[in-house]
Amino acid sequence: MPKAKLTTRERTTSNVSSDNLNKGSELSFAEADSNFINLRDRSWGLADDTSTVLQVTDDKTITIAGGTGVTTSLSGDTLTITSSVVASGGNLADLQVNGTELSPVTTNADLTLTANGTGEVVVEQLHLQALTATVSSANASVMRLKFEHPALYNRNILTIDAGDQSGSNGSQMRFYTRGINYGAGGFYFYSMQKTPFVGTNADADYKDFTLGCDGTGVIHLRRTTTGGGVNHDVELQPDGTYGRVIIKDNKLVIEDTRTVTGIGEVGDQRGAISYDGTNLYVCTGAYDGSTVIWKKLVLQTI
Repeated sequence: MPKAKLTTRERTTSNVSSDNLNKGSELSFAEADSNFINLRDRSWGLADDTSTVLQVTDDKTITIAGGTGVTTSLSGDTLTITSSVVASGGNLADLQVNGTELSPVTTNADLTLTANGTGEVVVEQLHLQALTATVSSANASVMRLKFEHPALYNRNILTIDAGDQSGSNGSQMRFYTRGINYGAGGFYFYSMQKTPFVGTNADADYKDFTLGCDGTGVIHLRRTTTGGGVNHDVELQPDGTYGRVIIKDNKLVIEDTRTVTGIGEVGDQRGAISYDGTNLYVCTGAYDGSTVIWKKLVLQTI
C-alpha cells in the first residue's frame, strides 16, 4: 500500500530525530510538519536466519514465497502455508530418522518407547532383526524379554525374566533352540526358578534339563549341570514327607533287557531294576568293581 498523503506548512523532510515530550510550549510549524512526516515514514524490522534485517515501511509489500513442495495462499486475512513434502530423514531432538528407521542420535544409546499414564505401547508384527534384542518394562526389575544368538554356541536363546534378578524374588526361564547342523534339536530350559535350578555352563549346549526329540518321534527328558549332557541323573522328587511319584495304569515300561552279573558294571546304582527272559534283577549298591551288588528273582509263569 502507498504511504499516507500529507500537507505540510514548510517541511518536506523531518528535522525531528529525538523525543521531546511535554515540551511546555507550542510546536513550531517545522516541528508539527516533522511529527507527521515521522509517522508516515515509520518502519519495522523483518530478520531472517542470517540476521539480515529488512526495514518495512508502509509502502512495502512482504511476499511469503513457497519452495519445493511448499505453497502459500491468502483467503481474506488468512495466510495458509501448505507442504506436500514427506520427510525422509533428519533429526528430532535426540532421535534421528532414516527412511522408515528411527534410532537415537548418540551411538549405543537406548531407544525407549513409553506410553502416557496407564496407556500401553502396542507393537504389531514385531520383527527382531538384530542378533541381540531386548524388550523391557519401564521398571527393569518387573519384566524383561531378551532374544540373542551367541555365535560361540550356534543357538538361539529366548530369556524371560520376571521380578528382580538381583534378589531372591526373581525368576527366569530360558528357551534354547538349535538347528540340526549343530547336534540334537529341540529346546532347552534353564532356571525356571532361582533356587531349584542353578546352571553353571554359561549358556553352552545344555542347562538344568532339556526336552528334545531324536527325529524318530521319541521325546527325551535329560537333566544336566555341566556341558555335554552326559552321565547326569533325572530325578523325580515328590514334595514333603508323604508325597509320591505315581505312574498310573501300569504304564511304567523298562524297554531294554539286560542280563547282569553280581558285581555289575560301571554306572550301576542302588535301586536300579533290570530283567531278561529268565530273571528280574535289583541293584542293592553302587558299583565298585568287586562287591556283589545285584540280586535276582527267577521269573515264573503265572
